[in-house]
Amino acid sequence: MASQYNEDEIIARLLPEATGHYMDVGCGSPENLSNTHTLYRRGWRGLCVDPRFVFNNTLSGAWKQSRPEDVVRAWAAGSSKGLVTMHVPEDHELTSIVDGWSGQKDVKVVEYVTMSLADMWREAAPREFGHSPDFLSMDIEGAEGLAIISNQWENFRPKVLCIESLEYRSGVALFHEWEPILLGHGYEFVEAGDGNLNRFYRLGVGN
Repeated sequence: MASQYNEDEIIARLLPEATGHYMDVGCGSPENLSNTHTLYRRGWRGLCVDPRFVFNNTLSGAWKQSRPEDVVRAWAAGSSKGLVTMHVPEDHELTSIVDGWSGQKDVKVVEYVTMSLADMWREAAPREFGHSPDFLSMDIEGAEGLAIISNQWENFRPKVLCIESLEYRSGVALFHEWEPILLGHGYEFVEAGDGNLNRFYRLGVGN
């Protein structure tokens, strides 16, 4: 199935290569509303991370069946290595380290070890995937800024980024908090998908 808005079209235009590697953080379903499902069908492979794999057996099983050649990890992103509290509401898709993000009552609160994006890739991606993914998709329910601020961008250089940039309930833009960091590390804003939910960045020439 297609991504949530028109992200698939933008990804196909920015990354026309037949094969490559992605890192999908906060990956959710392997098919429904996925920014990497179409890439997988084209022959790409990658590292897919979602903390819900620990307590959602249905989700874990869906990945094993639908995308068995991806590397899957039940990790939390959002800061450098350390312990964080994960808030799990009734709607598991809104699980977040940001307290109150979902606007729903927590059905469970879980402690997770969190690590930077670069550390995740270094620890789990097979050597043939390279030093950095070609494409990074990140939807971690309000913690995108924490993940961007804490990451080692000097050593982790995806060619294209797709980052969720709106507050879930209000629709308020959050990218003003973290976009300057990406621009300062050589990324250029390309465009926003329909609905302005996700913003796309490309590594500039010479970076």
